[in-house]
Amino acid sequence: MVGYSIADSVFVWLDFQRTLYPDFVSPDHVPPGNGTLGTFELYQSKPNPSYGDATITFTVPETTDVRLAVYDIAGRKIAVLADDVLPAGEHTYEVSELPAGVYVYRLVAGSYIAVKKMVVL
Repeated sequence: MVGYSIADSVFVWLDFQRTLYPDFVSPDHVPPGNGTLGTFELYQSKPNPSYGDATITFTVPETTDVRLAVYDIAGRKIAVLADDVLPAGEHTYEVSELPAGVYVYRLVAGSYIAVKKMVVL
């Protein structure tokens, strides 16, 4: 099943066969490339799993409004890492001091939306 946002909340839909939803990418997503500036791409956080500190990297092919936020598994917003107009290129943000748990991070860049999960031990 898929996670989506209403009023900055991520609702996680669970089905009986899975404990977590698979990574979601918007339908207008360009298939993952090699990180070239021609594609939007949200990368897996590193390290994953982590011990409280992680790095989140994404690529945008053009100057665009970007919002990157971290949510706990219940859909509560934990942090907004980016909420600005960013130039084309690769951007990296650090998230730190997260307690143990499962988190999702959501990138909205123009019409591109992607969500990935990360685990903190």
